[in-house]
Amino acid sequence: MSDRQKGVLAALEMKWPRSNTRFYVRHIIANLQKQHKGPLNGKHVWKAANCSNHRDFMEAMEELKTYNPEAYIYMTKVPLKQWAAHVFDANVKSEHTTNNITECFNGWVNKYRGHPALTLLENTRRKLM
Repeated sequence: MSDRQKGVLAALEMKWPRSNTRFYVRHIIANLQKQHKGPLNGKHVWKAANCSNHRDFMEAMEELKTYNPEAYIYMTKVPLKQWAAHVFDANVKSEHTTNNITECFNGWVNKYRGHPALTLLENTRRKLM
């Protein structure tokens, strides 16, 4: 999972070129809201992101297009394989599971980020035990 930081994406592509990468939909929506104001943009994007098949996804995207054409164009430029559940690999757990686990871990480890690496690892080990 990534918040679309260019350095992280480049490093992943270089070190693990066949890995699956996903973007946090929450971060995509935040960037979308900065450029295209509208209270329901997020609602439409979440609906599209969570669709399990192409037909429902296209319906949700049409709703977004009707509501805010500029937001629709913005979302079409974000690669589907990185945010739309209907195109995720079948052998990868659902986006919700992966995203929730990642968000929980990031929330917990955040207080240790400034510590030396061994302290971070020890605290992670203790938490997992």
